[in-house]
Amino acid sequence: MKSGYFFLIAFLSVARLFGQDSFQLAPPIIKCNSVFFKKETKAYIIFAQQGSAIHYTTNGKEPTINDAAYTMPIKIKKNFTTLKAKVFETGLLASETAQATFIKDGIAIKDITNIQPNEKYSGEGANTLNDNKGGSPSIQSKTWLGFREDSVVFTIVTAKKQELKSILFQLLQDYNSWIFFPNKVEVFSNMEKLSELVIEKFEHTETQIIKPFLIPFTKKIKSNVIQLKIYTCNKIPDWHPGKGTRGWLFIDEIKIY
Repeated sequence: MKSGYFFLIAFLSVARLFGQDSFQLAPPIIKCNSVFFKKETKAYIIFAQQGSAIHYTTNGKEPTINDAAYTMPIKIKKNFTTLKAKVFETGLLASETAQATFIKDGIAIKDITNIQPNEKYSGEGANTLNDNKGGSPSIQSKTWLGFREDSVVFTIVTAKKQELKSILFQLLQDYNSWIFFPNKVEVFSNMEKLSELVIEKFEHTETQIIKPFLIPFTKKIKSNVIQLKIYTCNKIPDWHPGKGTRGWLFIDEIKIY
């Protein structure tokens, strides 16, 4: 074990000595309680290798060695803040970029109702869609509601009647578990359609994606009730082993702005 460890250190030292820049650093890890938060939250960036430095941005741009160096937890206060981080070290290629987008609470929600999810994927009940926990990559966690219906309607009631401008919801796509993004999403208020989103199906290089969808309303509305209708993937694409069958819908958070 010790001889193997010594060989690794010696190999890296020789690579640096001869200016070897073909070895790429591993990306850092961004850790936080959840990407959803009420007033503010903190993000931690982890990378354990002496001699390296983490540089980051919060403006959506790719980090360079001239950007801020990470020395302490980063305080996040603004909605939709995208934190990007890379590791740099002399003589080695910079890492790939790690990133996370942080989502702030919107208008206070009084209640969310929907049909019963599948009993295997019932999360923590009605609270699952508005608890700011966000979805875990594991479908066995209690952070998701799972459905396998033609469509699912969520009725969101805000604490008071006011101007509403957009809705956000977060979904999981996991090809290995036959979970797909839906075909289409419609938003209504008192039977009046406010917006529609068609989601194109294509083969991702990543098999698992957790993604928030923000839909702005195309009409001005003053209300305290919004209906979110999600048409699930009724036919899995031909390139997938489950082709032709219905896909699962997994949802974990809904916000109104």
